[in-house]
Amino acid sequence: MESKWKNMRICREEALKLADFIQNSPTPFHAVEQMAGILKREGFLPLAESQRWEIHRGGRSQ
Repeated sequence: MESKWKNMRICREEALKLADFIQNSPTPFHAVEQMAGILKREGFLPLAESQRWEIHRGGRSQ
């Protein structure tokens, strides 16, 4: 039974995060801005379209 409550808590937390994301994204511009911030916090780096990319499987761009 404890597992069921833990799963429900996790689902609720994720639903609240989604609701927050939607609330803070009234336009596509805002949604992209939000996602860019999330990806940056997770360690992703932006890739410039005007530059050559050095990407390796399982690695990072250089």
